[in-house]
Amino acid sequence: MKNSVTAFAAFLLFASGAFAQQQPAVAGFPGMPIANPRLTAAQDNTDLGAVSQQDDGSDIANRIKLRGYLDVSYSDISMENGGDQGTLGVKSVDVDFLFDFSPVTAEIHVQHENSADDVMGVEQAFVNYAVNPNFNITFGRQAQLLGYEGDEATDQHLSSRTYFLADNYDLYKTGEIVNAAHLNTTRAPYASQVDPATAAAADAPAFWGGLNHNYNDGIRMNFNAGRFGLAVGLYDGIWDSDSEHQPDGFADGEWGIDVQAALVIVPGLEARLGYARHNDYNTGGDDIDQLNFWVSYETGNLTLAAEYSDYDWQGVDGRTWMLLANYQFNSRLGGTVRFSAENFDSYDAWKASIGPSVRITENLLTRFEYSYAKTDVYNTNPESDLYMHMLLAEGIFTF
Repeated sequence: MKNSVTAFAAFLLFASGAFAQQQPAVAGFPGMPIANPRLTAAQDNTDLGAVSQQDDGSDIANRIKLRGYLDVSYSDISMENGGDQGTLGVKSVDVDFLFDFSPVTAEIHVQHENSADDVMGVEQAFVNYAVNPNFNITFGRQAQLLGYEGDEATDQHLSSRTYFLADNYDLYKTGEIVNAAHLNTTRAPYASQVDPATAAAADAPAFWGGLNHNYNDGIRMNFNAGRFGLAVGLYDGIWDSDSEHQPDGFADGEWGIDVQAALVIVPGLEARLGYARHNDYNTGGDDIDQLNFWVSYETGNLTLAAEYSDYDWQGVDGRTWMLLANYQFNSRLGGTVRFSAENFDSYDAWKASIGPSVRITENLLTRFEYSYAKTDVYNTNPESDLYMHMLLAEGIFTF
């Protein structure tokens, strides 16, 4: 991990020195894409750290806009060693309110998820102050920086999240696996098999879930110079919202930081390197470290992406990685192939996914997916393997 941090610091020094003089065009508000995330055309500049204009959404009042989506999904999941589950219903509803009092803007994201809680809650709520076109400050509740895949359903190429256990916490929240073999109704995969007498910190990654797509309260500084972007954040914790871990916050000595740098090497080819740390006073020191690197390349209708993350989780090493290819055959039809793997001391897992996306109208997208996954779970009694077949279909209406 020390060597990784040194490499990250060298990347920052090189990139910031090489591109600090370039001035970016002001980025447009990312909006709600209805086909494939982020890269649908070659990009000359990165959007990391860029000042955003609130051009998207429908006007509902003076200086206030609204946008959002409705995600309805069907899932059919079967386990080779027993257990089947099928669901049909509303997966999530997301409504965003955008406030423009330039140079100060604000966003409130309200979301309802089909989970055990089944409630509407505030997903994100933050204020942005644009000091100048290159530098801005945001404070409030924000999505964590690291990871290739976006936090919204409209930011994904496929219906399921990338990683089988470490990332696919949405499967457990929506109850799609809770009655399957080797799983119980708690949020912790395989919790029913863990022997409490032998359980240790090494089990944490398998049981927390939600290593990505979390939301944290804090402040973030953002810088963008066209081909180079940088964001640095300080929060009351990093891994909290989608896990069993609930941070006590700054008052009790708990905190989290993340930093990410982006570099557009040539138009269409972007690399991002990030680091995050969560300090938990209960463990008496630095609790969790993550180093994340991803690269994406878009040329014509083809998008390629690769990601690698290295974790030091309470003294236990682990890593995840992903390869993805997406091709847009025409304005309506696209297809994605993805492979991901996870290696922690408590388990090993991999997942292969393939699926098409069909744009019915400008505001209606359908996606289909077949995934096959396998995991070996350790520190259980007895140790077990799990094989899963997953068929997903969803329709996303954006507004």
